[in-house]
Order: sequence, then C-alpha cells, then structure tokens
Amino acid sequence: MDNKTKKWGVVIVVILILLGLYWFFKTSNITQTSQSTNQSTTTESTANPTNTTALSLNDARKLYEGRRMQFNQNCITIPPAPTFKVGTTIMLENGANVARVISLDNAHYTIKAYGYVLVTLTTAAQLPHTIPVDCGSGQNNATILLQK
Repeated sequence: MDNKTKKWGVVIVVILILLGLYWFFKTSNITQTSQSTNQSTTTESTANPTNTTALSLNDARKLYEGRRMQFNQNCITIPPAPTFKVGTTIMLENGANVARVISLDNAHYTIKAYGYVLVTLTTAAQLPHTIPVDCGSGQNNATILLQK
C-alpha cells in the first residue's frame, strides 16, 4: 500500500467513527437524574412526564393502584399487557436493585433502583394504539393498549 492509500483509509475510519458518535448521541435521549419522579425525555408524543410533588413509593402505589406497571429484577412486567385510555397517568415502578431505562415507544425513562416515574399516556397515532414497552436491554417486554 502506498502512503496515499493509507491516508485515505485513515480519513475514512475517522469519518466513520465521527458518524457513529453523532448517531449515538442523536438517538440516545435518556436523562440521568437522581429524583425518583419527573425524570424523562420524550422523543415522540406517546408518553409525557407528569409534574407532581414527590410521593413515597407506598403512597404512589396506593394512588396509582390499577394504573401501575412494575418491572422486576429480570424485567418481567406486571401486568404484561394493560389497557389504558389516552390521557391516563400511570406509574412505572422499578422493582430491581439497579437503575433501569424503561422505554414506551420512543420515550425513555431512567428509573433509579426501587424508584418510580409517573407518565401521562398520549399519542398522535390513530387509536387504538399499541405501545411497545422495553425494559433495560430487552425489547417488547410488555405492551400497553391505548384507547379512546
């Protein structure tokens, strides 16, 4: 290989690395916070964070009974396929001893260990709309059926 070919190879590798970094940071919309509620970044209108005063975990469980999804240590979700009306605020609870990223469509929520986040479900999509729910590195750990 001559020097000209080596230089072009280096230029191409550098460009690919820069494009990869750009793609990573552009698609990574995860907010890291230490608060157990109100932590999210949405990339679509499927889910919106709810601004509330912080509730204890037990108080939140009582208040959102029937509107709560819990993710255990293995990202198994209880319930696995609930149905909610558009505009409903639900509780996503991390029952694991490590922080988790929970994704609803393209909205990502970082939930600290044994923490929770409140989410108001909305969409611009035609209803009914099935929202895929991802937990950690898993995909389609659960679904939410969103109706009128």
